[in-house]
Parts: sequence; structure tokens; C-alpha cells
Amino acid sequence: MKRFATSLALALLPILLFTLNAQDVESLYIIGNDPFGGWNPEVGMQMDHDGEYFSLTVEIPSGCYFSFTQKLGSWEEIEPYRMGALSDGFALTPELDGEIIQCSNWGENVNYAFVTQMKASYTITVDPVNCLLLFNCTPGDTDPKPEPDGNIYILGTVNGNSWAPNVGIKMDKVSENLFTANVTITSNSGNFNFTRALSVMPNDWSGIAPYRFGSVGGNVMLNYVLGVAQQLGAEGDSQNLFELLEGTYKLTLDLEARTLVADTISTSSAGIFMVGTLNDWDPLTGIPLESEDGNIFTYTTTLSGEVYFIFTNAQLAWSVINNGEHRFGPANGDTRITANEYITTQLTGDTGAYIFDAGEQESEFTFTFDLQNLKFRIEDSKVGDVNGDNAIDGNDLNMLINIILGKETANDAANVDGEGGVDGNDLNALINILLGK
Repeated sequence: MKRFATSLALALLPILLFTLNAQDVESLYIIGNDPFGGWNPEVGMQMDHDGEYFSLTVEIPSGCYFSFTQKLGSWEEIEPYRMGALSDGFALTPELDGEIIQCSNWGENVNYAFVTQMKASYTITVDPVNCLLLFNCTPGDTDPKPEPDGNIYILGTVNGNSWAPNVGIKMDKVSENLFTANVTITSNSGNFNFTRALSVMPNDWSGIAPYRFGSVGGNVMLNYVLGVAQQLGAEGDSQNLFELLEGTYKLTLDLEARTLVADTISTSSAGIFMVGTLNDWDPLTGIPLESEDGNIFTYTTTLSGEVYFIFTNAQLAWSVINNGEHRFGPANGDTRITANEYITTQLTGDTGAYIFDAGEQESEFTFTFDLQNLKFRIEDSKVGDVNGDNAIDGNDLNMLINIILGKETANDAANVDGEGGVDGNDLNALINILLGK
């Protein structure tokens, strides 16, 4: 301890005006990875106090992140009493053994932690007045060093895994430089990058740092670029991530070209979706149509003014939606349609949208999509209300029969099946409505 006190006396000459007094800090705890409680703010390891400095001798594994706090409790309660490193992940390397290290001031940069670089018995000493740290370490058994084994592993929140340097998804090796893997994202989204080696120790991020790589130039949402090769960063570029939305995907990684391609295998939601002005043209959040038999899909909503839309059979990025297998739309550019008529549709690329004018006043409309016959229509609330009394019942059935017999004049509400003229098919359609079919 004399060595620390003498060194401090020399180092502190320019900074003797700190306002915090030694007697202000009565207790000091180390919080962090194990052995310091697993970053639980209510659990920490208390340091010894000689009246001036705090110290603790403890066995610490490599890759252990930690900082200091005067109190234990919730994160909000202890934040003003925390002290950490000047930069997050400040490495306590063997070269710094016995050197005085400046910490952050109390309550500043509270999320910045120190990290050990080797397994050892550490004696950690802290001057709370001037926020200084000194450590001495006696190496224990050397931690096993991770080594590349010719495989590529995925690190991150895919296939039920969480971020851990010793846990990864081994990709299938197609050739020396080509690797593939099927991954599933079960939450709203998952992020990940890659490594050529896994750590032996649970918290040893530093051990695999030279072998990690991700995207180039920041994080990349792959759902917007499915099927398009994305450039991979150099090994050691461990910060940039790839992200995918909920679903199942095939990843293809080419080490020679330094590229990654993500393709959809399936999605968590299959059916018919409407994409357009009603959902700001976001193909990943299309409005789902409901179905009881997997063939007839419906969606009822209140509309006014012009509405632009298409239908899709999956919630995917535009680059995939427009490939001719997922988008139902007009064949030749934007197409205007009217209520209560069946429109034949087809799988297309980016060939335009349907336009429907719902009128100036808000009214209720039902979109009905027939997947087997590839047709749809938009029904307004008046269809079937043949006599115009705002109810669909037997009176409408009687009037429809009279229209078919030529005793009454036809109207739009009588064209129940939307196929053109008023005939027996409309009668069958109205009977099905009355029967709840």
C-alpha cells in the first residue's frame, strides 16, 4: 500500500482541488460479471477500507467487466454513486499492472466498465477522493485461448440463442469459403454477426475479438435487402450487426467474396395481406385479411377518399414482394376499380396498384379476396339492403325476387354477387348472407 500512496502523492499534485472528501465514501462495492454478482445492482462484492483507500483481493476470470458503486439498490438509485472507466471496456492489461489509472468521476459515464484481460488473482485498490484505481495481479491457470477451427459461427439472438462469446450456431460448410445456415427469429427481430472461433470462457469477448466480423458501415436490416449480397467487414470489426425480423431464413456466407446473402424460407405469418395507403406502403406490416377456410379472406374497415392498395401473400421486403411470386395486382399500371364488382387479379411484379374512390363521406367497406379463383371485390355496406331500410332481412329477399321477376327496378344493392346483372345468382348470394354464410 505504501507504493500506491507514494505514487499517488506525485500523481495528484495537479488535481488536489477535487471536492469529494474521503470521509464522504463510507462503503465501496464492485459490481459486474461473476464473481461480482452478474451485474445485479443489488448484489456486489464489498471492498475493505483502511480509512483512506478501498481494496480487495479476488480471483477474476479474463473477460470480466466491472465498475464501482458506493451503494447497492436499483440502477436508478445507485447511478449518482457509481464510478467506472473513462471508456467502455477499458482493458486491464498486464502492462498496466501497478500503474495508476484514472476513473470517471462519480455519477459520470456510469455504464463504462473495466475488463480483465487474463485470469488472475487481482488486488484492486481505489482512491475514492480522486477517482483513481491501481491493480496488481498474480496470474493463475492460463485461460484456454480460442483458436479458429475452420468453421464459422453465428453469434446473436437467433435460433433461441442470446449473446454469449462461448455459444454460437455452427454454419454448414459447403466448401472452404462457402457456409450456409437456416436461422429462425422468434421475437420481433434478432441481430447477429459472425466469428471464426468461440471462446472457452463464458465472458471472454476479448479472446474472440480478433476473429469476429459483421457488416460494413453500420448495422444492416436484411429484410429490406433480401436476396441481395451484403458486404462483410474485416475480422476484428466486431461492432456492426445484421438484423432480421421474425421468421425463418437461409444465410449464405462467402468468405472469398466477403458477402452475406439472406433469403426467406418461410415467415411466421402466412395468408393474404393488403399493402397501400392504409398502412403507409410498408410491406413488412401489411394489413391481414381474415379467413376461416384458407381460401376466402375478408377485411372490413371505414374508408373515405381515394385508397391505393395491392395484396400480398407474405410480409416481406419489396425486393422479394416484387419478384412475381408474392404480389397480387393489376397487370398494366395503376387501375381504378368500383365497389361491388369482382376484379380478376394475378401474381405480378411492380406493375402498379388498385385505386378505389370511397367517396367524400366515411363509409364501411369489406374487402373480399378469393384465393382459389384469384379475384376480389370491395363491398359497401349497402350490398344486400335491396329495399334501402338499413337492414338485410327477408324484406330484401322479397324485393330481390320481384326485381328478378321484373316487378321492381334494379339497384346497386341488388347486385349482391357483383357479377353484373341481377339474376338468380344474386338471389343465392343474398340467401347465403341471411344464413350467415
